[in-house]
Amino acid sequence: MVRVAPFFDSQCTLRNLLVHPKDRISDDEKPEVVYKIPCKNCERVYVGKTGRPLGARVKNIVKK
Repeated sequence: MVRVAPFFDSQCTLRNLLVHPKDRISDDEKPEVVYKIPCKNCERVYVGKTGRPLGARVKNIVKK
C-alpha cells in the first residue's frame, strides 16, 4: 500500500469562490499560506509555509 500525503491543502471551494460575505483581505494579511520567493542574486528559490500573516513573514525573511 502506497501512502500519499497532500502537498497543499486548499480551502478553495466553489462556494468560497462565488460567495463573499466578508471584505477580502490583502495578500500580506493572509495567514496560513505557502509562498515562493526568488533570490535576487542567483537562480535559487525559497519556498516556505507559515501560519503567520504573509507580510510579517516576508519582513522577517528580508531582514536576514
